[in-house]
Amino acid sequence: ARARARGRAAHHILSRVAESADFALIDDDERAHFAVRAIARACGLSAFDDDNEQLFNQLVATVRGPLGALMRQGAGLRFEELISYTTPSGAIVQGAADLVARTPEWTLVVDFKSSAQGAESDDTHLQLCAYAEGLRQAGEPDVRLSAWVIGASEVSAKRYTDDDQRQ
Repeated sequence: ARARARGRAAHHILSRVAESADFALIDDDERAHFAVRAIARACGLSAFDDDNEQLFNQLVATVRGPLGALMRQGAGLRFEELISYTTPSGAIVQGAADLVARTPEWTLVVDFKSSAQGAESDDTHLQLCAYAEGLRQAGEPDVRLSAWVIGASEVSAKRYTDDDQRQ
């Protein structure tokens, strides 16, 4: 239960920092740490817990790394976006993507994970493919998918392909 609550808080903190659109937060380590801690306190996380300190450092790395890169590119960011698609049999599949980033040229769907093992799992890939298919059916351009390990300073994205759709 504690891990789930920390995960929800991490998602909320990342979205609040991104919504601020304050480039000083992504360009200045001290300001990023201050913002993450302030938002964490508002979420009920203690700033004096050693486990939380590690989480705060991971969130700052994500803010200053991949999230900051999307902000610098001018991507529109939507957190917990509801996405649905219709399967060939007519069933409707629905879920909320952790992050959808959009530019006129591409759309990126991101799932946040706490570990590399989670990010690399088949379940995560299938979940991202479901979101990507929903975005593609909605007419989004050049859909890409990525699982981000919270704390990774660099991430990669994969283009959603017909091979992914067949899975």
